Amino acid sequence: MQKIQGAIGFTIPIQTLTSSNEVKLTPTEVMAWQKRLPSDLGQSAKKIYHAICDCNRVNLSPKDRFEILNLLNTSVQHICRSLNKHYANQINALTTQQLTIAHLAETLHEQMADGYKLVVEQSENTSNLLTSLNANILPLALHKIIQHFTQMILISYELYFTPPTGVWKELHLIYQYAEKKSLLQNNRLENEYKRVLILAATYPYQRRQNQQVPVYKATEGWATKTTLGRDLPNALDPGFLVIDFEQDKPPIFLAHDLIKLSSSCKVLDVHFLLRHLKTLLTEIEPNELQARMTHHQEPEYAISSAVLKKIIKGWEMPLIRSNDRTTSDKKAQVSIGLLSTHFYLNGQRPFQQQATNEGSENFTLTFLTLSLQENGLEMTKPNSAADQISALIPETEKTISYPLYPCALISESPHGYGLLWPGNSYPPVQSGEIIGLAIDDSENRTWEICAIRWLQHLAKTDFKIGVERLSKTATAAAAQLIKDGKPSGYCARCLILESSLLLPAFPFKTGSHIILISENNSMLEVELKKLIDSTGVYNQFQYITKNVPTKTPSTTPTSTPSTTPSFISQKGTEKNDDIFDSVWSDL
Repeated sequence: MQKIQGAIGFTIPIQTLTSSNEVKLTPTEVMAWQKRLPSDLGQSAKKIYHAICDCNRVNLSPKDRFEILNLLNTSVQHICRSLNKHYANQINALTTQQLTIAHLAETLHEQMADGYKLVVEQSENTSNLLTSLNANILPLALHKIIQHFTQMILISYELYFTPPTGVWKELHLIYQYAEKKSLLQNNRLENEYKRVLILAATYPYQRRQNQQVPVYKATEGWATKTTLGRDLPNALDPGFLVIDFEQDKPPIFLAHDLIKLSSSCKVLDVHFLLRHLKTLLTEIEPNELQARMTHHQEPEYAISSAVLKKIIKGWEMPLIRSNDRTTSDKKAQVSIGLLSTHFYLNGQRPFQQQATNEGSENFTLTFLTLSLQENGLEMTKPNSAADQISALIPETEKTISYPLYPCALISESPHGYGLLWPGNSYPPVQSGEIIGLAIDDSENRTWEICAIRWLQHLAKTDFKIGVERLSKTATAAAAQLIKDGKPSGYCARCLILESSLLLPAFPFKTGSHIILISENNSMLEVELKKLIDSTGVYNQFQYITKNVPTKTPSTTPTSTPSTTPSFISQKGTEKNDDIFDSVWSDL
């Protein structure tokens, strides 16, 4: 749909302003039509999508258009929540179809925002409307625009895309218009605007997909703990965010030195909110599950302590690069996840356990043995029956389970790398994921252990990934908890880094005693002393050794090289009615 700039400055559908259509569309007819919508998600989504487009194309009074959009709004929210499961928190890379579904959700919100913008434009341009009508409709319409724009931004953050061009500029324009009309206090307009500012300031490209919505829900309460004004008491204090109304950009910390305070700027003070988050962290960190159950109706308690720590650290000491990156044109191979990285560090040998005849409580574990990967579980389960030990995975299954991905290494720093994912594909990675990175493409690769710190689509064919090096060298190992002096529970893959241990996020915690079985088959009892880092996927601990290593029987499975499968997934870029025709039946 083509758009032009309206009188207020919004970009709005051009058809409505020039159309002479006399199609009869009333709120009563729309309500009756909605009751006849099919229960099938795909069919109802298609009908709703075209209904919004039609509503934005025909001439309607501001009051009727507003009421029709409000009727459609509930259906849109339900459909978009249902669409989310098709593209968020997926194990594998998103397909073209899944990305199209995400684009559909974004387009539904955009069309709704366009409709409410038309209400504002028509109310502004119609001089004979009653003042009371403007007073009732305008703040509600502006509030809805902010909400739908925020959902578009949230979808972008979930997929690590840059929000659509113009969205931030129009959000700033809405705030300025509401301020000019003295509408900021009506229906919590200012708080809704501050919510999206806070969301953008919490480093969304450094979060996992399943953490985006909980943070957004928490911003409803957080917005009340911030102030938005013109004054900047202390330019050296990092606790201020600057919003430039003239730019199509989110708020930026003044300490980043990427923005200059001017008459077109406002300042968001987050000091009080920062103190609140520190208090919240002290409540959540000792026992996250218990805190969540006790405060199950409070959204901010659904946020993990690891996410809160990153927000607090980023606001107290805004992230400023201490070392410049140097450009590079090297090639790299990347393994994704603890399982895959463990497999290649172990010489592409499978991970298994060896049973004994003494029962599961006293079974012995050898490192060079197999565990089938079932439902993504990164552990092996004790089994006392020798005849139930699984056979080695066939080579074809190994290469499918543990693929390698080629990337271009475009920059280096003393602590990490910048990677460029090939083409315009969508990689099966999220922020906080462990990766193995081998710069040497020969058979004798040296694997560095890194963690993905941020991802962002900067352009259609420009997907950049920032990784932090955790260790230049590492050893593949196995870990098992000790309870009452005996091995207990599952055996998990782990990595021994230069001075720390990398373990799955569950069930290991500070103070745990574990059996650590390394690549050379030495068995150690160690204590996890201090949690260094946590992302919800892995925990990194400092540890101390509790006993002298003992040798366990060794077996040496044959190592066979694996192939590197291709990985390509396209993102649709056209924006017309036909682009969604392929997805309705899949919903």
